[in-house]
Amino acid sequence: HIAVRSSDIQVIWRLLVYSADTSRLDEDGRTARDLAVSLDRTDVVRLLDYALTANVADATAETWEEHQRGMK
Repeated sequence: HIAVRSSDIQVIWRLLVYSADTSRLDEDGRTARDLAVSLDRTDVVRLLDYALTANVADATAETWEEHQRGMK
């Protein structure tokens, strides 16, 4: 949630690669995705949505941008 608040895509990417629990709730009962939506952080929402549909733990890219380039 701290990474979402700071909108640090690279930190969020690394946390996801290392299997961060995206269903964990903050003190207000929100997931990281819920928080990103409430903060209008569309880039973070897009990344979290992707992580829900793909096994990012198997990703070898160092950054989210590098991973996206490899998907094209």
